[in-house]
Formats: sequence, structure tokens, C-alpha cells
Amino acid sequence: MTIENKDFVITPPVPFYSQRLDKLNYKVEGFSNFNDAKFWSSRVCGLACIKMAIGAFQGIKVPLHDLLEKGLRINAYTEESGWYHKGLVDLARLYGLDSERQGVGPKIDRIGEYIKENEIIIASVTVGFEAGKVYHSKNGDFTMQKGGHLVVIYGVNFDNKGMVENFSVHHPSSWKSYELPNFKVDRNKFLNSLSSSGNIIRIRKR
Repeated sequence: MTIENKDFVITPPVPFYSQRLDKLNYKVEGFSNFNDAKFWSSRVCGLACIKMAIGAFQGIKVPLHDLLEKGLRINAYTEESGWYHKGLVDLARLYGLDSERQGVGPKIDRIGEYIKENEIIIASVTVGFEAGKVYHSKNGDFTMQKGGHLVVIYGVNFDNKGMVENFSVHHPSSWKSYELPNFKVDRNKFLNSLSSSGNIIRIRKR
């Protein structure tokens, strides 16, 4: 049986929101102190993703500082481990969304099925989908590992066998050059950067 190649994108559209906090936007994002905003800028990719989901399903734009305050209050973050997926699930629920965490492993076609069910997926991937890339520095070489950064998946493209061919993602970053709204990543590159357990957060409207 041949399946027609088709794109699936959730509705309503998912807005892109940056995690980058600078002197131009830190007050808009609810911070009163720029030094505090600068500290958190590289630590709130998960909050930016939750903000996008809230924007899509609830139609409101929540300042990052509001999400930060609530997240810290429910112990969703530690400096040693970063943002816990369970904590982000609980944070989404505070804003009236259904949410759950899951490990899909290498079975990434499940993500395509969730998108068809009008869910937003937050996935743990390598920054810039650069798993395996070697960087050279004065302190020695280091290789980018799987996972560690959170992105929003809002669309997929299926091949003629019904398998996910490409993922449409919003990739936030504290670095402007790595901000990738409406970025399309192919199956192999995505799988290569997805965390070993295939950690995702499923979010849908209640």
C-alpha cells in the first residue's frame, strides 16, 4: 500500500519565542535586573518551549520570568541537573494543559502519530542538532553529545511508506545564530541528536 507524502502541522499555529534575554527584552520578559536575566538566558530553553505551547493552545504570551518563578516554586529546576522533565510537565499543567513525559527511544515515528493527534512535542536533542561534531579549544577537543537541549516539534512530513521523513521544529537558543524558528530537520539528523532514551514531553489542550 502506498501512502501519499503529506505534511501534518498542528493547529492552531505554534508561535516561536526566544529564550535569549538581552538588554532589549529582559524587562518585557518580566525581569527587573539585567544580570539576573543574563544568568538565566542560557538556562531557559525548556521554559521557552513551554511558553510556545501555552501560546499555541491557550492564546496567551507568558513572560519567561513568570514561568521561571512558578518553575522554581515547584522545584522543577536544580543548577546541577537543569530542568526536570517532570517539573516541566507540572508547569504546563499549571497553565491548564495536559502533559506527560515519555521515552520513545529510537521509535521516533511515534512522534509523528502524536503530531497527527494535535499534540505539541518537546524533545531533548543536541544544540543545533550537532551531535558528534568535534570542537577544538585551548582546553582540548570535545564532542557534542546526544540530548541536553529542548526544542518544540510542531509538524512532521511522512514519506511514501508512512514513516516520518522530516520534523518541523522551533529551536530556541541564547545565541542568536542558533535561534532556528520553523527549522526542518531530517529523520537521520534528528535521531542522531535525540537523547539516548528518546526523552520527550507530550502537550495537548485539555
